[in-house]
Amino acid sequence: MFIGIDSCRAGWAAASINDYNKIDISIYKDINKLWENFKKADLIFIDIPIGLIDGYVKEKERNCDKDARKLLGLKRGPSVFPTPSREAANAANYKDACKINKSITGRKISIQTWNICKKIKEVDDFLSEPNNANATSIIKESHPEICFFALSGSSTCFSKKNINGVFERKNILKKFTPDLDFILDSALAKYNRIQANIDDFLDCLALAISAKLAFKLNSVSKIPTAEQVDSKGFIMQISFFLASASSAS
Repeated sequence: MFIGIDSCRAGWAAASINDYNKIDISIYKDINKLWENFKKADLIFIDIPIGLIDGYVKEKERNCDKDARKLLGLKRGPSVFPTPSREAANAANYKDACKINKSITGRKISIQTWNICKKIKEVDDFLSEPNNANATSIIKESHPEICFFALSGSSTCFSKKNINGVFERKNILKKFTPDLDFILDSALAKYNRIQANIDDFLDCLALAISAKLAFKLNSVSKIPTAEQVDSKGFIMQISFFLASASSAS
C-alpha cells in the first residue's frame, strides 16, 4: 500500500493506493491515528518537514528547501516555505517564534510558516518517540509541487487555490488515475470545506501516486542527493518520483 499525506484544516488528508490500485481518501485527526492505520504501508510521502535546524547544528538552513525552490523556479518556488527551527516550532506564539528563529538562523519566520508549526511539531514529536523508531524508514518527506513538477515535466503555471490551478493539477493526475473525478467527488461528498479543500485532496493524491511509482519502479529521487542530518539523526531530504530518471535507468 502507498500513502500520500497532506495537512488540512481537520488534521491530515491521506490518499491510499492498495495492491489492487483502489484509491481512497480519508481524513485523520492526528498523525498517530493515521500511522496506526497505515504502518504496514510500503511507502508514505508526507508534505511536512522531517528533520529540523536547531541550536545544536551549524547549518542555518535546510538544503532541501533551498534546492526545491530553485528547481520549481520563481513562480512555484515560494510554495516551499522556509522551515522553522525546532525551537521556533515549539514556541508559544508567533512573536516568540520569530524572535527564537532569528536567534538561531538569522531570519524571522513568515506567518504562513507559523501556521503550520503545530503540524511540524506534531510530526517531529511523533518521529522522536522510541516506539516509532521504524517510521522514518517508511515515512518520507515530499512536496506536492515537486511531485506535480516531476510527474508532468514542468512547474505548474497556476496557484492550486484557483480554478485554473485545480484543472491543471487534475489533468496531470488523470494520466495516472483515469477515475480521478470519481475519487475527488467521493471525497468532496464525504468531507466539507471546514475539514479540507479540493487542493488538499489533489496534493495527497499526487504524493500517493508518486510514492507508488517510486517504490514499484525502484526510483526514489531525492533533493539534495547528499544527506543533511539534523541533531536527532533525521535526514533532511525531499523525496519524489521523477519519470525521466526511471526511464533513464
